[in-house]
Amino acid sequence: METFRGINIFGLFGRFLVVCIIFAMACSDAAPNGDVPISSPEVVEEEALPATAPDTEPTVAVAISANSKLPEANALLICEDELGGQLWRYNGTDQTWHNEEVQLLREPDFTAQGLVPVGDALFIYGILQDEEAAPRFQVYSWPDMVDQPILDAESIYQVLITPERTPALTHLYAVQAETPGTSYQLSIEQCQTGSCEFEAVVEMDFLSPDRSQAVLWDTATWELQLENSAAGGSTLLGTGWDPFWLGENRIGFLSVAGSNSDLSATQPELVLWQENAEVELLLTTAQAKQYLVEQGAVDEATEIILFKAGGTPMHPNLVLVTAVDPTQPGTTFLLEMNVETGGLRYIPELTGMSLAELDLTADGEFLVVRGDNSLQLYALATGEIVEYAQMPDAHGYSYLADGGWLLLPAGSTTYFAQPNEGFVEEVNLAGQYCTLGTWLEPAP
Repeated sequence: METFRGINIFGLFGRFLVVCIIFAMACSDAAPNGDVPISSPEVVEEEALPATAPDTEPTVAVAISANSKLPEANALLICEDELGGQLWRYNGTDQTWHNEEVQLLREPDFTAQGLVPVGDALFIYGILQDEEAAPRFQVYSWPDMVDQPILDAESIYQVLITPERTPALTHLYAVQAETPGTSYQLSIEQCQTGSCEFEAVVEMDFLSPDRSQAVLWDTATWELQLENSAAGGSTLLGTGWDPFWLGENRIGFLSVAGSNSDLSATQPELVLWQENAEVELLLTTAQAKQYLVEQGAVDEATEIILFKAGGTPMHPNLVLVTAVDPTQPGTTFLLEMNVETGGLRYIPELTGMSLAELDLTADGEFLVVRGDNSLQLYALATGEIVEYAQMPDAHGYSYLADGGWLLLPAGSTTYFAQPNEGFVEEVNLAGQYCTLGTWLEPAP
């Protein structure tokens, strides 16, 4: 029984839609186009970079703007320059930067796709691609065991991970193109002890806000069972997917009416379960379609089904739900529903396959939507959209719930932002092009 916190699962139909797009890009080159930009000296001053790779791993401290208001938490970035990739550490206590050479990042055949802090170590996963062999998915552990991958898989996996789950993370979850109807899990503990292998997921566990209860989702039967560790026993909530907590005893999910093996053959419904009450029907597929017709988003001939749903205890009366046309899976329509009034709101600015997962930040304040060239945050409290600068080569962001800090490496500029405060600080490491980053949060 494995734990999913703050991450929405893929239904079978959802996995199929996403995998079709994800794996067309899985092996793309993450290197920036053209020359690496040089940062402005008033932001960061750095020693001149050597013309050739140094014999030893340097540690270079750089000064940051005296006007900065950056958090005290530590962070890591993966960046590139003319010598290749390297790891940069941000020390939040004295607000300094230090870089270290990591040989695997300097290999042109390896493209890093994600970072996972694991205690004092760091898991770096990505794709190895050369001219003589098929692409491979690899995981490395830094600083130990960095010379050889702890996982070298022949298949290509796309990791499903939201930043708020790190570093209190026990497993990585993934899908792959060959089996779009299956989710896989990778035990971090087993990887640390020498046995590192993806396994098919048979059951997923969604914890309540106080961690005393859990909704168990059976991936074979699609049954949702509520289990209480203190009281014992279980309660069958229904058949469906995407369970989410709106409070300790309020659970929303998409209910499957009819066949649960082919979503195109059924009409999913958004429902709300509450303790000592009947399951409440919030939204049907037919109602969602009629609303979208009224908004001019689709016409009567368009086929629509509910696709994903999500919510947070921080805003217990708001539910986000998406709908798609299963025959034309090019656009995802985002709706916000007020549970108390039953009102719907269509958000046309946030459409497309970037909503294949409803990625909510750990503090429950923002929906994160990644586009081709930008990252947008949808504020649940105000319904406003916050958009950040162009980031065509950025692969990952990280959100620090304590203080609401967003870390967003976006090429030549890395953004430190507090969206709730309307504050953004731009940091440029001279000669560096950064694409991945993560906060090093203390373990709970």
